[in-house]
Amino acid sequence: MRFRRRQPSRRYYAREGRRWKRGEQKILADPCVFTVGVGAHQWAEAWVIGDLTAAPLHEDSFDRWSAALGMELPYALTFEMVINAVLQRAVSDGAITVPEPGTIKSKSNVRDPFTETTIGIGLGFVSSRTKRLTTASPETLMYADLNARPELGVDAAVALLRAASDIMRAPRHP
Repeated sequence: MRFRRRQPSRRYYAREGRRWKRGEQKILADPCVFTVGVGAHQWAEAWVIGDLTAAPLHEDSFDRWSAALGMELPYALTFEMVINAVLQRAVSDGAITVPEPGTIKSKSNVRDPFTETTIGIGLGFVSSRTKRLTTASPETLMYADLNARPELGVDAAVALLRAASDIMRAPRHP
């Protein structure tokens, strides 16, 4: 007789779904969660230096930002990786308030249907305690929106934090 692994039931998945939704609602009930701190400009001034002060945080100039973030990887860097690095740095330095120790990072991609290139990302909060996606943004951060922003250097980094905060705090639909 062969051992057959037991599949979770529909009740199990429904219970897990309710538990996840309650946890997300509990996190989002705090008005300070996912807000940009008052010291965000000072935070950005500490590491946005040199020629980066005149660089926009756009899809075509992310290579300068990756060098400033120390992202010398053996494989090709993407704009998504740079956004993740900036958000991770902001959370670890306290420039964005999060509900518990963890990080904000991309959870999904939006691709152009014709060219198959990434045109936006969905953000999520991953708790350090559980190593799981705790809450996800209901909207996506579109690269076109970031490319249209006129801010440079420090202001561009703070604008990214504000955009991520707005997306994470957007109202959820039941």
